[in-house]
Amino acid sequence: MIERRQAVCVERQMGLTALYNEVDDGAYADLRELHGQLDHAVAAAYGWPAIVTSDPDESNRRLLDLNRRVASGEVAYSPFMPSESV
Repeated sequence: MIERRQAVCVERQMGLTALYNEVDDGAYADLRELHGQLDHAVAAAYGWPAIVTSDPDESNRRLLDLNRRVASGEVAYSPFMPSESV
């Protein structure tokens, strides 16, 4: 994904904001698909259902809840812990 994103930015002489504005408008379906794959992999790593990837409110709710639990010490967190521990 990084390689594709970089190639488009260099070819079109544009930054990430301009690129993702175009993606939001329907351009670069391949890049949108790569992001979808990444979203699904992240949800799976957290042990969340795939449906979370298509619901921004639910994914934000889950992330905020996880952040609250980590900040309060309820959940021990290390970026190198297995996903079952998060």
